[in-house]
Amino acid sequence: MQGPKQRSRREGRSRQQGGKARGVQFGRPSKLTADQIALDERLVGEGTSVREAAKLLKCHHATLYRALAARAT
Repeated sequence: MQGPKQRSRREGRSRQQGGKARGVQFGRPSKLTADQIALDERLVGEGTSVREAAKLLKCHHATLYRALAARAT
C-alpha cells in the first residue's frame, strides 16, 4: 500500500506529463523576444560589444550570451 506522499508525487508527475503532451511551457519565461535576439545578433555583428547591446536592450550581458549561444546551436 502506498502512502499519501508517494501517491501525491505520482499524481503530480502524471499531471506534468499530461501538460507536456498538450504543449505547456514549463520554467521561467524568456526575458528576450526573438526580435530582440535578432537585433542583438545584428548589433554584435556590426561591432557593438555584448555589454553595450545589453544596456540598449535593458538586460544583463550574461542573458545575451546565453541567447546567442542557444541560437548558434
